[in-house]
Amino acid sequence: MACVINGIDVNTCNRQDILTQMLHTLQATDAESRMQKSCVRARMVQLTRKSGGKPQQKEGGKQKNFASESDFIKQSLLIWVQNKTCGYHLVNVRDFSKSWASGLAFCALLHHYAPHRIDFDKHSLETRRMNFETAFKILDEEFEIYPLLDVNDMVAMDAPDWKSVFAYVQIMYKALKGKDPEV
Repeated sequence: MACVINGIDVNTCNRQDILTQMLHTLQATDAESRMQKSCVRARMVQLTRKSGGKPQQKEGGKQKNFASESDFIKQSLLIWVQNKTCGYHLVNVRDFSKSWASGLAFCALLHHYAPHRIDFDKHSLETRRMNFETAFKILDEEFEIYPLLDVNDMVAMDAPDWKSVFAYVQIMYKALKGKDPEV
């Protein structure tokens, strides 16, 4: 049975680090994600048995790589954002460009980590400028993340530069990881 997570086929992936990251980022909240987690675990067991308990090595001492390191980081960060923003109305993060154009993804991430600082229900697709201004201000004040993105540029674009958004979200991840609110 094929199990593809963010473009990586679990059944052919030979990188334990990628599989481990998948396990850490997948939340088993529904039947599909529980099945994906099960596929990842099964593949990790296969690789461990095949290599005699050690990560499989190819010639030259490097692990076989079916996905580039940058693709892996990008997909892992995307999974992290999706997990933190799932359930927020009008937020469906699928990439690092158009999904961030309204500013709601930034607001949803902030609401997840600092619900006392932002009233997510006051934000909508029509309040793009306010969404960005609020998010960037709170990120700066609460988490000391300098706003690398310009509000005017973000409001002017329907599809922001994915590299700029990706770089900013990486900084957010580093500042926010491990600060999940107590449930």
